Amino acid sequence: MQTRFRDHTRDLFEKQGLKNYPYWLTVEKDGAQPKLVYLFGHDSKEAFNAAFDRFRVDPDWVKARDESEAPGKIVEKVDGVFYKALPFSPMK
Repeated sequence: MQTRFRDHTRDLFEKQGLKNYPYWLTVEKDGAQPKLVYLFGHDSKEAFNAAFDRFRVDPDWVKARDESEAPGKIVEKVDGVFYKALPFSPMK
């Protein structure tokens, strides 16, 4: 999964106007597989949704996804949460 994000996904997000911010892996107490957590920036929820919809059907993304999942599915579930930065946040 890290290889796919490092080599393909981040650039494809940028291509659609999605601003990449930090990427993390969780540290699971029970030794379970870590989860990939990352942040995007965008001007509005509507603009983000339109950009992400374009990303999902981008032929370069479909190819990268299918090739990386040939041995088996990588992602089981994607959760999206929207945040609004506070005025004193360095990330506005």
